[in-house]
Amino acid sequence: MPHLENAAGSMLSLICALKRYILNFGMEMTMSVNRLNHLREEHARLEAEIEQELRRPMPDQLLVARLKKQKLAIKDRIGALGTGLDESRVA
Repeated sequence: MPHLENAAGSMLSLICALKRYILNFGMEMTMSVNRLNHLREEHARLEAEIEQELRRPMPDQLLVARLKKQKLAIKDRIGALGTGLDESRVA
């Protein structure tokens, strides 16, 4: 019955590989969600900093422009990361 032993060994190897894939996928998803949350927090922090600067009697327009540029870059990263998460849920 070496034929059955080889088939069982191949099946066991396949199952182990699948478990590793699922574990790695789960860890990648967790890291992506954590990264997305971090970016959202940074986006909110920049928004608050912009609002605070604009409330000053003489806001530093150069600083506001820089903050808005950073905020937009983060928004783009959030969009790209969010799209990747959505696609992985569908797959």
